[in-house]
Amino acid sequence: MRYFGFETQVVSNGMEAMELFKSGEANFDIVLVELIMPHHEWPRNNRARETLAFLAVGGDEYMEKPLNHERLAEILTELDAKETRLSTLATRGN
Repeated sequence: MRYFGFETQVVSNGMEAMELFKSGEANFDIVLVELIMPHHEWPRNNRARETLAFLAVGGDEYMEKPLNHERLAEILTELDAKETRLSTLATRGN
């Protein structure tokens, strides 16, 4: 992620990630998570259930391993463009 110019915050497990996110100590524009992380209970019955659980909590995109860095860059660019459009619309509405 640093390669693409992003500041990063790395944690060692799911519990630590959730604590940091919920604490509000850091302001995140995007969160990348693995569905199966140590100390974090995602539904594990099958891949479809994991994907649905992820998307239900606000996930915009889903990638499978191995991670494709070019595709990740495309997704981040698309999300940034989407956020820019939403910000522009919100500003115009005021």
